Amino acid sequence: MKNLIALVALTLSLGSFATSIITQQTGELVNLNLDLDFAKSEGLEKADFATVLVDYIEEEVVLVIERPWSCPDGMFCATVMPAPVIIKLPLVSVEVDGCGFVQIKAELNEMPVDGIKETIEITDYSTGTCEIVVVNPLVVTFTEAWINRKDAEYVERVSYLYGFQGLN
Repeated sequence: MKNLIALVALTLSLGSFATSIITQQTGELVNLNLDLDFAKSEGLEKADFATVLVDYIEEEVVLVIERPWSCPDGMFCATVMPAPVIIKLPLVSVEVDGCGFVQIKAELNEMPVDGIKETIEITDYSTGTCEIVVVNPLVVTFTEAWINRKDAEYVERVSYLYGFQGLN
C-alpha cells in the first residue's frame, strides 16, 4: 500500500513538472535600428515593429519584421497588408551567464557553398540578478554576411532590434 501511494505521488509530481516546461518564448521588438541596405532591399525603411519567437521543440528562432502599410494622402489604396519579412534559423545555443542573462544564438552558415551566413543573437536582460541599469531588456542582433566575389571582400550587415520587455 505504501508503494502504491508513493507511486501515485511520484506520477502526480511528474505531471505537474511536465506542464511547467517552456516550449516557446516570444518577444516584441519596437525599436528597430535596421541596416540601411537591408531595409532598402526588403522594403523596411519605415518598419517599426517586429517579433522574435524561440521554439525549443522545433529548435529554431523566427524573426518576423512587419512591413509598414502606407498610402499617400489623397490616394485610393488597397487595404491589404504587405507580407512580413520572416527569417527562420536553426537554434545553436542557449546560455545563461553569471548574472542570469539569457543569451540565445541561431545561425545558418551557407558560406562554404557560396551562400550567405545569417545569425540571430538574442540577449534577454529581464532575467538578470545583477544590479545594473538596462534600457532595453531584450536585444536582438541580426547579422548577414557573405563574400562579394566581384570586389573580393567580406560584406557584413548588422541590424539591432530592441524590446521593452523580455521574452515571455
